[in-house]
Amino acid sequence: MFTQVHKTFMIESYLRNGREVEGEWQYFVSDCLEEFRNEFPNL
Repeated sequence: MFTQVHKTFMIESYLRNGREVEGEWQYFVSDCLEEFRNEFPNL
C-alpha cells in the first residue's frame, strides 16, 4: 500500500518529467515509475 508520501512523489515526478514537444506537453508514466523505483527501491 502506498503512503501519502509515495503518492505525492508520484504526482510530482509525473509533472516534473513532462516534456514540451511541438507546443504540446507530453507526460510519460515510464519515466515517473523509474524515478519512483530509484527513490523507493524497497517497495
